[in-house]
Amino acid sequence: MKRKLLLIPFLLGAVFNSTAQKKLTNQEIINSWCSSKEKRNTEKDSIHISFIQEVNKKVIELIDSLGRGNVDSILIYSKSYPGSYILNKPCFTTPYPEYIYVIWPVNGELNFKTIAGNCESGVGQLRSSEIFSYLAANKEDIINACIMPVILGAQRSTNKSIKYSMSMIDHEPNYSLVFKSGKIYRQLNFAESFLQNKKSLFWKYNLNLKAIYLWNLLEAEIGKSDKF
Repeated sequence: MKRKLLLIPFLLGAVFNSTAQKKLTNQEIINSWCSSKEKRNTEKDSIHISFIQEVNKKVIELIDSLGRGNVDSILIYSKSYPGSYILNKPCFTTPYPEYIYVIWPVNGELNFKTIAGNCESGVGQLRSSEIFSYLAANKEDIINACIMPVILGAQRSTNKSIKYSMSMIDHEPNYSLVFKSGKIYRQLNFAESFLQNKKSLFWKYNLNLKAIYLWNLLEAEIGKSDKF
């Protein structure tokens, strides 16, 4: 009799937990996470390329200058390295380095300018035509991408709230892609672990995104040529 009484609380607890929480499928997690990110269109003054106000201002001034030259479509690619120690890097007022590439089309080719803290390069030109053609052919898929963080699982409770089990790293490379079309900007942010942590439910999902393929093209072309 005692044995039965001991089992009752356990069974009740198991039933309660199974009804109180529901484990979400991968697609349900994507839908719930990305729906909260739907309103990603923003105005120029609301975009955040750098944590340093002066650097943000420099990027905005370059965008305005290109606009006066009738450049309507701009791609901004930035990367930063929190936790990296800066040694003899006079360009940077940040505690870690960050590089921003402003890219725009000119007569079927792509020009770019590098901004690194207080320093900036002259105008260069991308050698690869694949970046321009790939972006043109896949623009909608790229700008509407939802890059998933490192999520290990998720559960929905009876009150419809969702609890995510996630892995986060304080100091790792961070990346951003900002697309400008007219007065509208769309920004995609992601970190290195989003693409490398194989424990994430969305490791392969992210690697198959067209936005990430574009990022790989950018890295191969200009991302490894930091001069500052």
